[in-house]
Amino acid sequence: RKYSLYLTAKTDKRMNTTDTFSLSRFGWVLKRDLTENWKLNLLRFVGLYALITMVLIVNLWWISKLKVNPTPDSTFFFNTFYSNLMTFLILLYFFIGYYCASTIMETMKNKAGRTTFLTLPTTMSEKFLARFLIVTVGFSIAFILAVLLMEMTYHLILPLFDVPKDFNQILIFSDKMWLFSDMEGTTSHSSYWGDNHYSIWLAQLLTITELAWIGSLFMIGGVYWKKKSLLKTLCLLVVITIVGFNQLLALYFRWRLRYDLNIIISVSILTFLILFNWWLSYRIFKRSQVVKPKFGLL
Repeated sequence: RKYSLYLTAKTDKRMNTTDTFSLSRFGWVLKRDLTENWKLNLLRFVGLYALITMVLIVNLWWISKLKVNPTPDSTFFFNTFYSNLMTFLILLYFFIGYYCASTIMETMKNKAGRTTFLTLPTTMSEKFLARFLIVTVGFSIAFILAVLLMEMTYHLILPLFDVPKDFNQILIFSDKMWLFSDMEGTTSHSSYWGDNHYSIWLAQLLTITELAWIGSLFMIGGVYWKKKSLLKTLCLLVVITIVGFNQLLALYFRWRLRYDLNIIISVSILTFLILFNWWLSYRIFKRSQVVKPKFGLL
């Protein structure tokens, strides 16, 4: 309430707050959200760190139990560990990011929260941008911090596992930890649909863009459905994929990894769709009302 009173006092009465963006008001809305939900955000961060640490421990345990005959050089175990860890971290980042995107409007999941949030003396763009940054940039920062804590945990628990000496190094400073490491060059192979020839890093960029596009769909669901948005969006996407777009998706996956030009076109289209979905999320939020329509969909 004190932030609402502050914003009211600072807002010029003659100013049209429906279309005027103020950086100071935006900052106070962002601060209000972070301070009011700090306990929940802290709990979620602890859960994120615990999940990442669990992935680390499972990978170390699996490598320590791995027996290969004949035994390869020690770099084999270290490279395998790195590859598995990076794969899990990337998947965790996106899948947990989907959950965060679906909670973009969790402050409006009940009537009291919806009334408080929508009646703040700020523009709709300021409210939406504050929530958008929390579930995107805020989550990314939290994930990076969790990875740094994982690094510290790694060196503390490493003596408990029977692994080669190659493991005694800082993970985050290794080239193998980053997204496009060891991805130089091209690949050529034949498939059911014909010959494929493309750059490996472009193929990986396409995969990341596809995962980001899926996240933008969950953001639309999070704006439209305030309760159980993750489950509702997931169910709707599955139904749409099975019923209406299975043939279109099959055609896309047949075409996407043929040549570099195909990949560049796909990345460009998906980037446009991501920006469009973000804009559509804002447009849906802008139509939000304190009193919801009686016969709203789901």
